[in-house]
Amino acid sequence: MVNFPSFMFHHRDRHKKVAESGRNGAAAGTDERMAREILSMAWPQSDSAFGWFAAEAAAAKTVRDQWRGVMGFGRDQTLVAAYWRRGATGLMAG
Repeated sequence: MVNFPSFMFHHRDRHKKVAESGRNGAAAGTDERMAREILSMAWPQSDSAFGWFAAEAAAAKTVRDQWRGVMGFGRDQTLVAAYWRRGATGLMAG
């Protein structure tokens, strides 16, 4: 089984691992369960909480839209990165 990377909420010097799951045979970039799992969890009640999420572009957009658009968190509270896009090749980050 291939695992998704862990998702962690950061609180200053420590972090809390809150989700990890596998694709269960789904092709890479076709399963947005990780994004749904992350969005189903309550945001920590802390001014220093920081959400970081990196994934395929569609899943990253789902999380970014919710955190920034719906929940109103800014760049000082979240970092969402789409580091690859299903069906695209030859793209380099940075």
